[in-house]
Amino acid sequence: MSDWNLWMRRALVAVPIAGCAGAAAQSPATGSFSLTPVYQADSALDAGGNVGYTAVYTTLGKSWTLDSRSTLRLGLNLDYEDWRFSDSAAFGGRQPWGDLYRFGLSLPYSYTSEGGWRWMFNPTVEYAAESGADLSDALEYGASLSAAQRWSDNLTLGLGVGVYERI
Repeated sequence: MSDWNLWMRRALVAVPIAGCAGAAAQSPATGSFSLTPVYQADSALDAGGNVGYTAVYTTLGKSWTLDSRSTLRLGLNLDYEDWRFSDSAAFGGRQPWGDLYRFGLSLPYSYTSEGGWRWMFNPTVEYAAESGADLSDALEYGASLSAAQRWSDNLTLGLGVGVYERI
């Protein structure tokens, strides 16, 4: 299944969280939470056999408005995937992986310029591996930088670049 299909199946439930204590009046904190169950029915592999999976994707986030042009967000994701392979001739008859776990932390910062360009810098660190993997084999980290301009109510164009280690 392509990443596009996976993202199309995700649903987001956002829940506002009251401002944090001690925060300035102009910089309320808001929070969000999403829980997305996914079931991918078994699909045939070209080389023989079938593959499917069941997953739960969980995201927690908290955002702070720093001033009228910039925001900071703290994001935490906790994901679980249970993969099913049957008669997998493509993998020598073995199941290449089973239970996958992903724990990630991100700290995106965004700034909107006077000209209307929205700049975002997003450093992330993530553990992504099969059950029992060593931390040194499963740690991923990097950052992305993007810029976008809203040209009309129906058109926003942007460009970004990301550099990541151990994807």
